[in-house]
Amino acid sequence: MKRKRKGCLFAFCVSMILNMITSVPALASESSAVDLTQEEKGYLEEKKVLIVAVVDGWQPYMYKSSEDTYSGFALDILEDLQKQNEISIRYVEAEDYGKALELLKSGQADIAAFMEKEGLQEDVQKGFVPYMTAPVQMITGNNVVLFEDRNLKAAVPTGADCINFENYGKIERTEFPSLEDCFKSVKKRQTDFIVSDFYTVESLTRYMMAQTIMVKNIPDAYVTIGYLTGESEIILQGILEKLRGSISEAEVVDSLALHGDRLSNESNIIKFIYNNTFIIFNGVLIFIFSAIVILLLYIKVHAERQSELHGHEQSYQLLADTFGQAGMEYDFLNDRLVLFGIRHDEIDIPEVVENLHEKLENRELRITLTKEEFDKFCMNSEPGKTYQTEFQCGMRGEGWNWFSMIYIVVGSEESRRMQRRLLGVLVDAQKQHQTQEKLLEIGQYDKLTKVFNRAGAEALLVQALQNLGEYSQNVFLLMDVDKFKQINDSYGHLYGDEVLQALGRNMQEIFQGDTIVCRWGGDEFIMFVRGPGAEDELLRKRVEELRRRMKEFQYDGVAYPIGLSISGVVPKKGMSLEGLFKKADKMLYQIKQEGRDAFRIQ
Repeated sequence: MKRKRKGCLFAFCVSMILNMITSVPALASESSAVDLTQEEKGYLEEKKVLIVAVVDGWQPYMYKSSEDTYSGFALDILEDLQKQNEISIRYVEAEDYGKALELLKSGQADIAAFMEKEGLQEDVQKGFVPYMTAPVQMITGNNVVLFEDRNLKAAVPTGADCINFENYGKIERTEFPSLEDCFKSVKKRQTDFIVSDFYTVESLTRYMMAQTIMVKNIPDAYVTIGYLTGESEIILQGILEKLRGSISEAEVVDSLALHGDRLSNESNIIKFIYNNTFIIFNGVLIFIFSAIVILLLYIKVHAERQSELHGHEQSYQLLADTFGQAGMEYDFLNDRLVLFGIRHDEIDIPEVVENLHEKLENRELRITLTKEEFDKFCMNSEPGKTYQTEFQCGMRGEGWNWFSMIYIVVGSEESRRMQRRLLGVLVDAQKQHQTQEKLLEIGQYDKLTKVFNRAGAEALLVQALQNLGEYSQNVFLLMDVDKFKQINDSYGHLYGDEVLQALGRNMQEIFQGDTIVCRWGGDEFIMFVRGPGAEDELLRKRVEELRRRMKEFQYDGVAYPIGLSISGVVPKKGMSLEGLFKKADKMLYQIKQEGRDAFRIQ
């Protein structure tokens, strides 16, 4: 009987961990409105309908959610444009990745919703507007190791080419119509592996998990995902950049998680069972867990409380040894913490900690939990229910590490509601946090000009406005390149890119210190200059130096003077970023109406 009970407890705990790891938050609230220029608004009014080429089955970025409806992270961004402007979005489904490109090239579509480029947005195709950069992972059924001197077969969706296989040895490409077909070929051992970005792999394996496949990271390999437009569609590219910049990182994570959990609406029950083995198995475990809970409640009524506590301790001991870094047991009555598990000594915390509250309050332990945080999640935990929290612990000789603690509170013999023990298992969460931090860092800067992008600067600008005193010595500058579209049309986009790179470089060299320099979108730039004052001669000298350098711009040894239209506004206390931008934009419009190539400050 004891062995059966241990097995049941082990099964329910494993199910509990799997459900927590695969759970995702709900979709975040709507993104903030996008500020479009008059030229961009005119473009949309004239266009009226944007035709978008989509491919089914590329979750979480795009997929067919019903017979005539498409969903996904890439389409969420475009839906914001439709809500905020009088324009319709029409989706045209392509058979595969390559057909989507053909629709774009033939003029039958304005945007291809999902394109992949190897690397961190370097040397990308003209017309490419990125919205996500992610690590590349491999799905394999043969325990494949790249760089080995043997022939390997890679399953590749038709038309897709997100990684250069020439860098990894002798690899034969085999094309399949969809990612799902590629995945099935790996499971059937027809091919050795498939590669894709982190979020696609996570969604695909969650949907079609099989015991015979493995997921591996490819070191130092990244892919940038984004829209593709016609090379001459500069205005449309600027609109798409602003749309992506208006979405916060929290909304990005929520949207990817929501669409990554999407399940196929297959009518064929056999295919559903085949494709959803993991989900069905998990459902069976949940059913078993529910039955075990009812059984445990019956045992609680008729058995000794101490025996129940002992059963929980054994289960968490097994979990700590099998899945976790360590286990934790906290005694509420004696304020004592005990670490256990075969790897607990890798954490730089004593095995037994007496007077835990006192040590947390005095910061004597290498753990980021404060006394207040510990009390809060303990008091909010109802005995008998499972919870999760995250914090960092010091490691012996290896700095700090993020852990996710899955825990349960056990009641006393006298009352199940009176807390007696907290039992938890620490699961390593370091890689997950490092990936999130890397993606966040990548998303802060404009790769072309090396200055902040809109997403990276917006929070800094809002904070700077909130910290203004009664009398502001700061100046907000808004500028764009005169006749930039004409430059691109006459000399090509490489020339235009050189102009933007030179402008970003000169802004950083001239306006040093704590000036916030940002490419807001397209050829539009913002600078928040701290401390010069509107009448300060130094500010005007710096602006004139910037204009002078751009007048002396050269490309391949040929001079081409670049004009800048610059408006300046002194921010007042209580002024919002939106209000400040509108005021500067209005003045910039007046400068352009009066002939461009000028600087004016209000």
